[in-house]
Amino acid sequence: MVYHAHMPTPEHQLRLAAVEDFDAIRAFVADLQHVDASDHPLHDAQLLDLLQQECVLLAHCHDRLQAVAIVLLPEQQLLIRTRPDNAAGHTTACLVAVVDAAEKMASDYGVQQLQLLATMQIGRCLLGSGYRYHAGHRAGHRLGQDAGNTTDRNAGYQQRWHKSLRPRLGSVRRQILEHCQQLGIAVDYGIRRQLRMHRQAQNLVALGTDCFGREQLATAATVRAWQRMQHQADRDGVSLQLVSAYRSHAYQYGLIRRKLDQGQTIEQVLRVSAAPGFSEHHSGRALDLTSPESAPLQQQFATTQAFAWLLRNAASFGFVQSYPEHNRHSIDWEPWHWCYHETHRLRAAKSRAESES
Repeated sequence: MVYHAHMPTPEHQLRLAAVEDFDAIRAFVADLQHVDASDHPLHDAQLLDLLQQECVLLAHCHDRLQAVAIVLLPEQQLLIRTRPDNAAGHTTACLVAVVDAAEKMASDYGVQQLQLLATMQIGRCLLGSGYRYHAGHRAGHRLGQDAGNTTDRNAGYQQRWHKSLRPRLGSVRRQILEHCQQLGIAVDYGIRRQLRMHRQAQNLVALGTDCFGREQLATAATVRAWQRMQHQADRDGVSLQLVSAYRSHAYQYGLIRRKLDQGQTIEQVLRVSAAPGFSEHHSGRALDLTSPESAPLQQQFATTQAFAWLLRNAASFGFVQSYPEHNRHSIDWEPWHWCYHETHRLRAAKSRAESES
């Protein structure tokens, strides 16, 4: 997932944080570890989980970390920490860009009312971005010297600011939420399940024929990665077969409607299927896989040689198991569902290069 923003100078860079950034972030926001428990303490385990969720953004200038933005779900909160000694003089512009990208991230989950947790100084910088101060509440979260030399007695403490994100949902996201409501799916489904909305992929290319003889489509990068992975599996004596790949919003809507018409409850359906608009299959990067050892779309696949091979090797090709056992999305274990992430492929390649050097 990539979130773009107009940064104030070419030297400023914004990127999604990865697990490898844990130590740097932990040092940067060390005083977040002392938040009152009633105000969502950010312990090490929570930070690690947020990194794995891809809910943390980092802003750098000249390779120096300048700001951290963390989207907290299901609280629908945005936690901001900035460096107090920004000598470049672009603090406000950088801050606005980071918050803009974080709002896009929150909107992907369907967040319509965002609560900003930040110092008074940061909040004042964002008044022009539509945030309004929630008077009479101080979160009790000390953020060191973020307040600079201000004389406001609350300036160094975390304050609560609010903004409506509904205008920036856009027509596609609003339509997704409307279709979900038609199926009896709550508007906060993505927030509670920690599932992002996905636009329908464009410029799809042929992936190959699935185990039912149907032609499947995916993004070009996914096709290349799949072909490399399948070729390597064949060389290792393992047979990987396609079951499905790209699906449109309309296909997912019809899939869930048919299950409801067959008498299943929406709760039962959502245990095994993502809501329309929230399925990774829309992105053109998700593949459902099987092998001759297992029937398609069955947890029996987890007992096969093919699944064991995927656990050992899929990450090096950029594929990640999206719904492992006991996942945070409350979706039943899907050992057959693997999604391509370019960042995971690059990370695996970097790790291999370092281990070989």
